[in-house]
Order: sequence, then structure tokens, then C-alpha cells
Amino acid sequence: MWVLAGDDGRLIGCTTVQEQTPPWGWTEEELNEPAHYLYTTVTDPAYRAMKPGTLLALWAVNRQRSRGVHGFAVAATSRGW
Repeated sequence: MWVLAGDDGRLIGCTTVQEQTPPWGWTEEELNEPAHYLYTTVTDPAYRAMKPGTLLALWAVNRQRSRGVHGFAVAATSRGW
């Protein structure tokens, strides 16, 4: 789990990257592609205007790419959860 904190140490958000994509919600073809799974991203609504969820996702993708991972599976809903 990775966390995003403000300069004052207040928790703004967190996310998790898993090396294996869960089997539900994906086609067999998608499951056969090498990818890490970004999930359980949660952010403090007080920071919504700063888009911390976007920041966490971009950071996670960049971090994994720097480690040689080029595929990501992301599950999201229209409600943001």
C-alpha cells in the first residue's frame, strides 16, 4: 500500500498495486496479458479539487514502468469506488 500525505503529515489518500489481476471482471484474453492491478484507491474528499486519486494513479504507473512493468489493469466505477 502506498500513501499520499500532506506536508503536515495528514493522510490525503492511499492506493495498492498487486502483481496479479483478480479473475472477476476481465476476459480471458485480458487476464492472459501481463499486468499489475491498481486498486483500493481512497482519497480524502477535502482534497478532491487537487485530484489526489489521479496523482496516485500516475505515480503508481510511472513507478511500475520504471521497474519494467508496462501493463496495468484498473477497475473503477462511475461513483469513484
